Amino acid sequence: IWRFCMTSSTSVDSTNSTESSCRLSSYRSGQGGSIDEMSRHILFICTGNTCRSPLAEGLARDWLRQQGLDITWSVGSAGVFAVDGSEPSPEVAALLASRGISEVGQSVSLTSEMLQAASVVFAMTAAHAEAAQRILGDAPGPAIQTLDPAGDVPDPIGHGFGVYADLADRLDAVLDQVLKELTHANNDLG
Repeated sequence: IWRFCMTSSTSVDSTNSTESSCRLSSYRSGQGGSIDEMSRHILFICTGNTCRSPLAEGLARDWLRQQGLDITWSVGSAGVFAVDGSEPSPEVAALLASRGISEVGQSVSLTSEMLQAASVVFAMTAAHAEAAQRILGDAPGPAIQTLDPAGDVPDPIGHGFGVYADLADRLDAVLDQVLKELTHANNDLG
C-alpha cells in the first residue's frame, strides 16, 4: 500500500496534526504497522514523486518481499518538489503492473519528519540529496546518499515508454546490489 492514509494508522508523534500523522503512518510496508513499529525503513526521493522514486519504491518492495524481508523492512518514497496527491506516471504504473506489482499510490512531498523516520535515504540525484539535506536541516537523521554509485538517475518524464523501461532495468540492477549490501550489513540475509 503506497503513500496514502490507512484508517488503522498510528501517530508517530501525538502532537502531529491529523494530516501529518496520516502522511507519516501511511509511509509503511504493505504488511502493516506504521513506521514507528517497523524496524527499518528505506526512503527513495526524487523531484515530483511520480516517476523515479515510486518506481524504485515498488521494485524495492517487491525485492524485499521475494527475500522474505518485507516484515522487517518498509519502503516509501517522496519528492523534494512534489505536489501531494498526484498519480504516478502511466508508464510507471504500467511497468509495475507488468511485473505483478499492483501497489500504486499518490505523490507526497518530502518532510523533515519523513527523513528523520527513515533508516536509509536514497536520492535519485546529488541535487535531490542536497535538497533533502536542506529539508532535514539540523534535525537528526540518516545519511542521505545517491542511489546509483555510477551517477545521477535521469528523469524519464516526457520521454517514451522505452526510456521508462530502461530506467526500470537500471533500477533493478542497482537495487539488487544496494539492497543485498544493505540487508547483509544488517544481517538479514546470510
